[in-house]
Amino acid sequence: MTKTVTLRLKDDEYQAFSRAAEGAHRTLSNYVTWATLSYLRSETTVDDQEMGEILNESTDLRKGLEQARTGQFSVV
Repeated sequence: MTKTVTLRLKDDEYQAFSRAAEGAHRTLSNYVTWATLSYLRSETTVDDQEMGEILNESTDLRKGLEQARTGQFSVV
């Protein structure tokens, strides 16, 4: 089932979306949907390398927090 959503755009924002949709040979509605989903997919998922970095940093943060608790250094 489809839903209708109202979107308020300033004139310059509307023109930017319209030009982009035209350049992609899409309707404005289809372009907004496609662009939004593309953004969500790229911003809410991480690849294996990035997840490894996140997990390593989390370990470092936990270690640093424990060191602060035990008085090995102070947080300024």
